[in-house]
Amino acid sequence: MSEEQSKAFSRFVTILGSIASILSVCMFVSYVFNMIGFVQNPSPDTDFPIQTLVAFINCCVWTAYGFLLPKKNIPILVANTPGVFVTLATIICWCVVIPH
Repeated sequence: MSEEQSKAFSRFVTILGSIASILSVCMFVSYVFNMIGFVQNPSPDTDFPIQTLVAFINCCVWTAYGFLLPKKNIPILVANTPGVFVTLATIICWCVVIPH
């Protein structure tokens, strides 16, 4: 691979990482709609959001990984740190709002 091709590939990977980070943040913002739904319709029939719990654990692990690398991986941190807080807020909202 020539130096020019290497630079083009590196730029492509950087752009791809940025797009992936933006999409991850958008995915976690969608959990806000879960919280709104819990508040507007607090039904005891609402199942515990297992997917949200798994996403919370996943984000915690990825955030720890990105933070603990010798050179911190900013795209991983940007993509997953918001997910830690939003998924945790969704779980807390479910626990507080839904009658058990």
